[in-house]
Amino acid sequence: MATHKPHCASQFALRVRAIATRPGLTPRAPEALILPFSATYYDLVSENEPPAATAPCHSPWVADVDLEAHYFTAFAEPQSEPPAYPGYRVPAIGQLQLLIKTSSAAVHAFVVPYDLSQLAPGARLLARERTYVSTGNGESLRYAVQLQFARVDGSFYLARTLKLVFSTAQETDSTQRTERADEVVPPSSPVSLKLSMRGSALRRSISSLPAPSPTDSPRQRRSSIEASSEWAAVRAQWRARATAFVSRGFEPPTSRPVSPNPVAPSARSLLSALAPDAEERASQSRQEKGEEGRVPTEKQRPPGPSRTPSVASSSRRRLSREERELSERLRAMDLSDK
Repeated sequence: MATHKPHCASQFALRVRAIATRPGLTPRAPEALILPFSATYYDLVSENEPPAATAPCHSPWVADVDLEAHYFTAFAEPQSEPPAYPGYRVPAIGQLQLLIKTSSAAVHAFVVPYDLSQLAPGARLLARERTYVSTGNGESLRYAVQLQFARVDGSFYLARTLKLVFSTAQETDSTQRTERADEVVPPSSPVSLKLSMRGSALRRSISSLPAPSPTDSPRQRRSSIEASSEWAAVRAQWRARATAFVSRGFEPPTSRPVSPNPVAPSARSLLSALAPDAEERASQSRQEKGEEGRVPTEKQRPPGPSRTPSVASSSRRRLSREERELSERLRAMDLSDK
């Protein structure tokens, strides 16, 4: 009995980018998302069987890219606020660009147009696209992609798992045929009911809902209810951390820091220490000068004769005389110390 030996490689990465293409508006594109993933191909002939001249020796690469698990891993210990839903947010109408690449070259690109404007709240859209090539014996599958879109709280997301089939062989001139099929999962389904439920309503309904079907829950994959409740716990943990950080507030230092290069006291500060009232008189004199420079209005002009310039000059002479006296006292102190 012939066996098909699998071969697995983890050298691939998927670049996801959505572009809004609503008519009449400038195309907008959110930030791209990079997802590393592993892919597998299978031998189509046994080791002892000679390969046919026209038949391929191995199958295309197949892969499941778990987008939901990527968000749970990225926000296990979040440094920033987790999004409202564990998925890649997309515009309501646009096209999704999926680029499969390795560290050295691009492998294949999928461009999938979509329209989610009529999708009901809580519903999901399964978009499948397959590309066949003509061979000597008929057609064979060369490329395929399956996407899941979800509508949550008025926003649209690329969600859950992306399924890919692709080939790394060089393209030929063989005829290609592409099929596109869309399937809407209504919100009344137990699988998608969690998409339109939040908070306590979700917790109350967990025990009453039947278990998801085996086809919707592959091995080691969270059910839709488990994923929603776990993601709510992730966001609650982040909010608790953010609240605790804000409540701590500002804590003053226990001791005042000391400058490593203290500034030497200036002559002005020393004069102020010898005659504390000299600084106050100088400040008062500056205020008087400022008031003399202003032109008073009719309401501010005091009755009687206006001040003459001799008053200002006498104030300046008095201030100059006081500064000379202080300088002489300082010089006398320096001489006595010597």
